[in-house]
Amino acid sequence: MPADWFDMEPAAVRLRSDFATICRTAPATEIRTCLECVWSMLDRAALWVSSIHTHLSSNSIDLTVQTSAVLLPTISRQMRSLTYLGRASLDHLPTAMAAARSVFEAGLRLAWITAPEDTKDREIRTLSLHNDQVRWKNAVAAEYDNIGVGGERWRQSAQSQDALVARAMDTIGEPRRLPRIATVRAQLQELGLDRLYTGYRLASEYIHGGLSAAFEAEAVKVENNPFGAYWPSDWFLAANMCAWGCYFISPQAGQDFNLGPVRGAMLAAELMLISPGPGWQQGA
Repeated sequence: MPADWFDMEPAAVRLRSDFATICRTAPATEIRTCLECVWSMLDRAALWVSSIHTHLSSNSIDLTVQTSAVLLPTISRQMRSLTYLGRASLDHLPTAMAAARSVFEAGLRLAWITAPEDTKDREIRTLSLHNDQVRWKNAVAAEYDNIGVGGERWRQSAQSQDALVARAMDTIGEPRRLPRIATVRAQLQELGLDRLYTGYRLASEYIHGGLSAAFEAEAVKVENNPFGAYWPSDWFLAANMCAWGCYFISPQAGQDFNLGPVRGAMLAAELMLISPGPGWQQGA
């Protein structure tokens, strides 16, 4: 995050200090209970995203804003899914990582399509996003047809979205072929956030059931972990990806929305970072 975003309010500084003390002195059962402050801050951020969605949905003036509004519920729903999983058990980290990566990707995609200063450039990126979905839906429909299931639902959806793209292209007078969507890595590079790609790759390893993630879980078994299959600090990446997902969409909030919930999501990630990990011992 930008340096000035780390200037926390006194209450946040106290919370961080109290949490660090608890992590050093309290038993695992009490620390697990105290993680509720993390889940609560992420829930509040999810509600903030839902509020922005409501605002944009009622004030959609162009396709880019409308598309942004469509993406936002994915972020809020996936963040709530992550907190449900965290409250249930820290063992649910692999599934929570899928939710966190979804939040990150949706936020990044929104930031990328709205990054250009020129309105027409933003529209082209938005249309490219829709056009990419048309190709994907048609491919799914064809695959269903090949196995005899029938992909008519996907084909109809593709046709509807393709018509939307065609109408918009006529409106903006853009005859050229739409470019492909930039990769996640390229989007991050354009935004000057290359450093985030490593975490994205690690999250993907969990999601795809990679062998490295499996070996990491096996390694925890010999670490005398009282929290279960994963340490609380292992959840840092998931919380951090959610925080970035919120940060990516903060420009969409405008002046009508306080950014406190975004700061809260960032603080939640920081609390996970300082929470118990390998080598933790009560009172150490």
